[in-house]
Amino acid sequence: MSSSLVSTFLFPSTNLIITHATFNKTIITNSSLGMNNRMEGINSLAMELLYIQGTAKRSITGVHSRLVSWLPFGSGSFKKIPLNLIRLHLIKMSTDKITFLTNWHATPYHAPLYLAQAKGFFKNEGIKVALLEPNDPSDVTEIIGTEKVDLGFKAMIHTLAAKARNFPVLSIGSLLDEPFTGVVYLKDSGITTDFRTLKGKKIGYVGEFGKIQIDELTSHYGMSPDDYTAIRCGMNVSKAIINREIDAGIGLENVQMVELEEWLASNGRPKDDVQMLRIDELAELGCCCFCSILYIGNEKFISENPDKVRAFMRAVKKATDFVLSEPEKAWAEYVDFKPAMGSALNRKIFERSYAYFSKDLKNVERDWQKVTKYGKRLGVLEDSFVPNYTNEFLTWETEADQADPTGDQKRMVALQKEIASDGGFKRLDVQRVAAVTATA
Repeated sequence: MSSSLVSTFLFPSTNLIITHATFNKTIITNSSLGMNNRMEGINSLAMELLYIQGTAKRSITGVHSRLVSWLPFGSGSFKKIPLNLIRLHLIKMSTDKITFLTNWHATPYHAPLYLAQAKGFFKNEGIKVALLEPNDPSDVTEIIGTEKVDLGFKAMIHTLAAKARNFPVLSIGSLLDEPFTGVVYLKDSGITTDFRTLKGKKIGYVGEFGKIQIDELTSHYGMSPDDYTAIRCGMNVSKAIINREIDAGIGLENVQMVELEEWLASNGRPKDDVQMLRIDELAELGCCCFCSILYIGNEKFISENPDKVRAFMRAVKKATDFVLSEPEKAWAEYVDFKPAMGSALNRKIFERSYAYFSKDLKNVERDWQKVTKYGKRLGVLEDSFVPNYTNEFLTWETEADQADPTGDQKRMVALQKEIASDGGFKRLDVQRVAAVTATA
């Protein structure tokens, strides 16, 4: 089979181009033709992969490897295959590295993960880890669930929904606890604290569950999903608001809010011209835990590699301890390792993320129960659904639950406003539930 035929057959309507490929004894089949997805019997491969995304061009040259199965097919159709996916399959075939896919392009709150790599904590634990970034954050749970990647980051609601869709994913710990999440808008958009002012507006969202959440909320405010226009923005919500492509969009207080505050300031406008309708308050959830960012993994990988998973979690726990104890030094080292982080904006996002970092990385049972109940209300989980999380890979003592989570949320609002105004690294002094001591 010629390389031109391979390019045409395998990758129609994608951004992937294969040039000068040599195949021997190749068998390729397509499920849309009613046959099994497989690519086998490839004895040698020498190719250059050129992936073009916007104006960015990257390549892998001189790759020589035996490929058995590396194409992430969808059911009956071919999908765009970003460079990172190609790289991760080549990595998985040629090394024993753990592959880890982030939920976003590298961002300031990913610091513990990248610092675990930069400071040699993974190496000290005897594991190798390949860190990968997604082209589309909505693909993360599917990619992990189909064994293309071992571990990754994802929000709690998405982790639950992935399991409900029969993707075998499991949360093994927490990165960020309850970051405030909601509909972000500018005051001149005509939107106010009244949810009903979203009527007739264009609302941006990252993935499908953002739309599901807004659709569900409309029923509580005398509206319907037809009363607003949903626009999928992916990782570009702030940019879309700035460019007036949308009137508002779903975002995080420690990311999109900061991006818009800094844009306002650069244009001589007050930072408080950006506001947020918090989804947890609109939906009366009692917590922002649906968007807690988790460490997740493929269940098969986890069950077959428990020692590797424990080693991975020990490494990121050590990196988290470093971030929390020495944030200035941690930020400097993160920027040194990932120079793209070295901007004033990213520094502010890091400061605003600091209070949300989970100290003990624990999956909080109360949060999982609340979000599972919320998922059932949204219709994305069956009534019999059991939350998919574990703390068995955390080999250190975890903290007791918060004694006053509702009060802590209110105090967090005040703390984040203080950090937005003055900067710096601050965390809540949280009161914990007293430990129960067993008696004879």
